[in-house]
Amino acid sequence: MRQALLIIGLLFSSSGSLGQGGKPEAVQVRRYERTGSGFDAITEANYELTRIATKPDDVAVIRLCSREPMALALSIAAMNPFTVARALNQGYNFVLERILFLRSEDCLGSDSAVAATELWAVPKGAALPTSVESINASQARLQTVGATNLLAEGTRNYRLAVKELTTKVRAAPDAIGVVVGYYFKQPSLEMKRRVREAQKMLEQSGLPHDRYSVRLMPWPGARSIDPPEPEPKYPSVLVVEVMKDRDARRY
Repeated sequence: MRQALLIIGLLFSSSGSLGQGGKPEAVQVRRYERTGSGFDAITEANYELTRIATKPDDVAVIRLCSREPMALALSIAAMNPFTVARALNQGYNFVLERILFLRSEDCLGSDSAVAATELWAVPKGAALPTSVESINASQARLQTVGATNLLAEGTRNYRLAVKELTTKVRAAPDAIGVVVGYYFKQPSLEMKRRVREAQKMLEQSGLPHDRYSVRLMPWPGARSIDPPEPEPKYPSVLVVEVMKDRDARRY
């Protein structure tokens, strides 16, 4: 009996959701308010989404719940939007134009430092979730500045990376610079000091304050618990570019 109910449920989920009058409706697949979900969570969520958005005109939506502008919201998401989009593109042949990044201010999470992140499947003809900004995934790019093995570890030569960030942001009018001190449980004293130093460097660079952001933030990905990973010591230096009025680029 349970097997039969499971099969029926899968059949309904693969055909999307129908509202009144048989009109298709968007389906929220996942919502993440806290950071810490790894690639397995992304794989599971994307698999569920692709069982609903099965047709060529169906779209995937990654909605960021934040009052920050889109470029910054992308960098503080509870679930990395770029990783989700890349997995859909490479694992399920979703073209980037079928993956939308939305920003909304009516779905905020409990922590203002983290953009609650929702994954939606939107069948053709269904209304998109509400938003104040909208782009497709080919119109956004995240670039790590400086040498690093893992984003959480940051870059040892963060001073040079901050100088390079300043140059890149000046050259790209749609980009913002982001310096993030990631932590697992609580930021180390070294991390706090280095983030303050990066903040001072950017203040002295002459960049307008709305062209960069410096913050401490919980690590949004997976991490080893046994054995436990040590707290990161160096900030990550990023450039986020949102290209609304120019030709989109691919990953």
